[in-house]
Amino acid sequence: MKGRLVSANPVEGERFYLRLRLSHITGPTFFEDLYSFNGLLHPTFRKASLERGLIENVDNLSQCLGEASLFQFPAALRRLFATMLIYCEPRDVRSYGMTTMIHLWKIICANVKSMGKSLDDFDLPMVDANSNFQSGEFREVQEECSIVVEDEHLRARDSLNSDQKYAYDEIMRHVDKDCPGVFFIDGPGETRKTILYKALLANIRSRGLIALATASSGVVANNMPGGRTAHSRFKIPLNLDNNSMCNIKKQSGAAQLIRDAKIIIWDEASMAKRQAVEALDRTMQDIIGVALSFGGKIMVLGGDFRQVLPVMRRGTQAQIVDSSLRTSPLWAMIKKIRLTLNMGARTDTWFSEFLLRIGDGDEEAVDESFICIPDDMTIPYIDKGKSKDALIDIIFPYLQINGADSDYIISRAILSTKNENVDEINDQLIGKFSGDEKIYYSFNEA
Repeated sequence: MKGRLVSANPVEGERFYLRLRLSHITGPTFFEDLYSFNGLLHPTFRKASLERGLIENVDNLSQCLGEASLFQFPAALRRLFATMLIYCEPRDVRSYGMTTMIHLWKIICANVKSMGKSLDDFDLPMVDANSNFQSGEFREVQEECSIVVEDEHLRARDSLNSDQKYAYDEIMRHVDKDCPGVFFIDGPGETRKTILYKALLANIRSRGLIALATASSGVVANNMPGGRTAHSRFKIPLNLDNNSMCNIKKQSGAAQLIRDAKIIIWDEASMAKRQAVEALDRTMQDIIGVALSFGGKIMVLGGDFRQVLPVMRRGTQAQIVDSSLRTSPLWAMIKKIRLTLNMGARTDTWFSEFLLRIGDGDEEAVDESFICIPDDMTIPYIDKGKSKDALIDIIFPYLQINGADSDYIISRAILSTKNENVDEINDQLIGKFSGDEKIYYSFNEA
């Protein structure tokens, strides 16, 4: 077999491997000699070169990728892997590729194609480009699936009051039947919406399903297991308009999490602008591909519009501006469930009803802007000192005797609108405690 060796590079495929074989085999007489190693006939020159050990070992490439992963962004790592396939000729690509390719497959395909080759040219497992890869690969989905369901929250459904039980049963009916539904839990203060949310989350998660818990503020989100702020979870833009979309890509983990979620809870949605809720609605329809409200998911919104102060716009004429959810076209499609039992005033139904009348604007007004507080809820004003002493004695009776009882102290409070008044009353209360004063110093450290 005679011939002249010509130059070749790895991009040329089998021509390069033929040259590689000819450079290391003495006196071949048949093509079978070039396809063979250790008595075995291989289908390609590349495979024969691999078995002969003429192509770089994958261990060096693994070390390279490991070092790069310490400081490179994912896009750069994917590009590096594709470059290695083209120019570094790794040995035993299959064993290494199986550990990384499922997650990187589609993007690597594009990178290799941009270099003029196809993954079919390499000894890699064939993967259907349209495969629906398991969502468990995404960090967001793994985190939600790892949330531990506490027994206390599972038992919470047994302690729900009649209003909460109605809401729970209505929402779970949609979960059991797998039918869409959008609800708004109208919960005035002390109706304990959080207990309802915990019961729903625990029951659904105990079935192995995903339930997302979000809220408009971080403080409220922390009250729910696995809670996140709505802006963080759904990537809601800070600057909103009537056509805004959330910053979620369809191929991202956040998108897959939304597709996998059985139910989504957004507490204090009454505090959010309607454009934020509408942006999530449009985004979910786009991600899920269903032209129903929130993509056909079971959506539970909650809040209390009585706690949302009106916004005044001043121009030629002052007017109240309402940009909340109840001004959105979505509001008409949402089923409202109202919680009315004030759990903080169960022994005083009159006070509970009084608060609801004030919140609903049904309490009789004085001069259109004021309401009259009943006499049995007020302390007559004599002078500042005596009236303040009377307030303290009513809220904290027998303070010197009960001051060491923690249950007594945490079950009552005096609220004020100004810090200077808070400090003044606090100092006066401390002066009434028995025993010597002791100061404890605290400090912060990194």
